[in-house]
Amino acid sequence: MSLLVTLRRRIVALLTVMVGSAGLVAALVVPTGGSSVTAVVGAAAGGDRFGDAADFGSMAGKALAQPIVGMAASPTGRGYWLVARDGGVFSFGDARFLGSTGALRLNKPIVGMSSTPSGSGYFFVASDGGVFTFGDATFRGSTGAVPLAQPIVAMAATPSGRGYWLVARDGGIFTFGDAGFFGSDAGRLSQPVVAIGATPTGRGYWLLTADGRVRNHGDAVAAGSAPRSGTSVSGFARTPTGRGYWIAGSSGSVGAFGDAATYAPSSVNSKVVGIAPTPTGQGYWLATSTGAVLSHAVVESAPAPVLQASGPYAFLATDRSGRGMRYNPCAPVRYVINPDGAPAGMAGEVQEAFRRLSAATGIDFTFAGTTTETHITIGSGQRRSYQPDRYGAGQWAPVLISWATAASEPTLSGSTLGYGGSTSYWLSTTHQAYVTGEVVFDRDLSVLRGGFGAGLTRGNLAQHEIAHVAGLDHVQDRAQIMNPSLSAQTPDGYGPGDRAGLAQLGQASGCLNVASRPA
Repeated sequence: MSLLVTLRRRIVALLTVMVGSAGLVAALVVPTGGSSVTAVVGAAAGGDRFGDAADFGSMAGKALAQPIVGMAASPTGRGYWLVARDGGVFSFGDARFLGSTGALRLNKPIVGMSSTPSGSGYFFVASDGGVFTFGDATFRGSTGAVPLAQPIVAMAATPSGRGYWLVARDGGIFTFGDAGFFGSDAGRLSQPVVAIGATPTGRGYWLLTADGRVRNHGDAVAAGSAPRSGTSVSGFARTPTGRGYWIAGSSGSVGAFGDAATYAPSSVNSKVVGIAPTPTGQGYWLATSTGAVLSHAVVESAPAPVLQASGPYAFLATDRSGRGMRYNPCAPVRYVINPDGAPAGMAGEVQEAFRRLSAATGIDFTFAGTTTETHITIGSGQRRSYQPDRYGAGQWAPVLISWATAASEPTLSGSTLGYGGSTSYWLSTTHQAYVTGEVVFDRDLSVLRGGFGAGLTRGNLAQHEIAHVAGLDHVQDRAQIMNPSLSAQTPDGYGPGDRAGLAQLGQASGCLNVASRPA
């Protein structure tokens, strides 16, 4: 007798006390018995140039296995490198290709890069602190085998190239080679760190948080910050003198401080992930997650056209413009796991499912560690979407992943194996957007095989439920993982329609201005 896994959607109001809030969940039950969406953003053919930054090419419009996460300029200013989440390297101008990790399976994704002073080498760092070196870049150590309180988010090489700093989301600093320790911000920040910049002397550094605040250490000069409600920044670059710097916003705006020059503003629909200054300090390049390199101002008022999907998809909810309700793709979306009662190995499978969701959407779904927070039984109360005492002030509670029994959550009685969804929140000055979510699995998943692969696997269950968190609803096409039924014929992971829908919920649809906490 074949086994059929049927999925049933459930809709529950999760956040009724906040302005413009709503929640959606979808359930997974088990009774016994074309082309993906793309958006092209490139350097403008005309318009205002970012100082003396010249256009040496980009990956705009080309297929990428993984989104771009960072960039570095060659010391001559006549070239630059882009690095992707999988460690793939793309070189332009006089920046030479010296190797990559694009063909390797990494334990954790690459989050940043830095070049050597000679321009004949570069470093990568992964979110676990693993460091990869190429050309004349020398390995000086890493945190790849060290348990971290928070993941690594960026790196900076010393002026000599004989050392480097790694910085974690919480502002923790790790030094290697001739990199000196000049203080950290671990435990003192309300927003995560997104970038680090070294001073010209190597005797200090700046840390940039997601809301635009700059923290200076050592001989780093405090030239100003750009804090604003709803701000999402992603890059930091100093001037050659060290008396100024630029802060790059995720949507393309750039703030200039100290002796940094101001150029025409940009507004792009794919996330800006890096900024690199020219050697003169009289210009800069911006890199986006889609592989575009901007040397001129670009202004886009609407998302780029998308190709027709080769399979169906549906959204759990739509915003006021009729588009699928979604998270801000230009800021990390944290998730936490309460492993109590989880089948052996499934916590790791959930993390892999989020990695695949990140690849499909371009959104940085970031594992923020384990938690003791437990699921609140439906009908008995509501999960608080803002929990500053538990998860930090000034940021929404992470997506919660947990396991329960039918005794503690009656929704899991009978054949239901889990459900998931997200809560939205907005103000009159912000976009409608999801801000947090939740997935609850049944503790008894013996009907499914462990791991990933086609058919009835826990991996397919996890991918289905977290796709609900991202905003997808059910469809009737059996070639999609969002079909209401999983069976032995279900493919491994997302189908073409699933991927098209997830792309529209991700970076292809542009950045959102989202409240950082309830008003």
